[in-house]
Amino acid sequence: MLEIPNEHLEAFEAALDPALPERSRVPAEILGYGEMSTVLTFSVPPYNRYAFKRMALFRSSAEIDTYEGHYRHYNAALAQLGLRLPNYGVNRVPDAIGQIVLYLSQDRLDGRSIANKVLHDLPKDDALRLLRAIQQAALPVFLHNHAASQQKGSTYSLDIQISNWAVEGYDPQSPRFTGDESLLYIDTSTPMYRIDGKEQLDSELFLRICPASLVWIIRWLFLDGVLQRYYNFRLVVLDLLANLIKEGREDLLESAVSQANAFFAEQAAVLACRPLTQKEIRSYYKEDALIWRLFLSFRRMERFLKTKIQRKRYNIILPGSIRR
Repeated sequence: MLEIPNEHLEAFEAALDPALPERSRVPAEILGYGEMSTVLTFSVPPYNRYAFKRMALFRSSAEIDTYEGHYRHYNAALAQLGLRLPNYGVNRVPDAIGQIVLYLSQDRLDGRSIANKVLHDLPKDDALRLLRAIQQAALPVFLHNHAASQQKGSTYSLDIQISNWAVEGYDPQSPRFTGDESLLYIDTSTPMYRIDGKEQLDSELFLRICPASLVWIIRWLFLDGVLQRYYNFRLVVLDLLANLIKEGREDLLESAVSQANAFFAEQAAVLACRPLTQKEIRSYYKEDALIWRLFLSFRRMERFLKTKIQRKRYNIILPGSIRR
């Protein structure tokens, strides 16, 4: 576990306007955005050695205690199942209005080693090897889940989209992927797991990032399906291959689908995954991109109403323009 002092994080929170983080009196570099968090770092040692996820979702210390317990358990379980993870840590930081914001930290990686960046560099055969290596790295979790579901026990979600992996030792000056490289799984901030079929993470946390006007319909129509997706190997591979469209590598799609279907039959036969099709992946990507654009538009509208009309604080940092 990383042990990182709170001082600079507290200074950043005290000066932060979540609507305009780039204008903070304590500068931060935004590394990326997730649905529930913002990933950032700082230029000041030792903080420049780490990437931080800012989680502004919690309403009490008891909620944070529960979440942190799940987070530690999830990291330990994934490591035990064979995934390689960066060193990680946890900081609790009071914000400008007295609420507690959770910062999840990891050793900072070279951004050029994140797999979606690597994908842009690689020739076709190397890129296909990278996609297969991701499926191979993730498979033990889903084989464990299959066995556990037969006898009862703990099962673990995994979001294997390509931006959730990093290639250890990657050299952007000599872009290649042979299949012998180690992959790091870097997105453990949504610690969803089940014990005897019961979800341990409170799903209401996901709804707190939703515009208030949409909470009821998201709970009714989407939440269970979205959460279930990450326990299903076929569906997470579908999502992984849909990333090829997002990342502008549709040239790989036909071969990647054939490779994934062969992987299902040869390496994951016990999971009985139906073959994927290009049509299904394109349809999934189109629907997912539309939902994300609408969702983000509603969040920006809610932020405007809360900050400009109601003159209140909107505590989540929203992403800027995202290419889809």
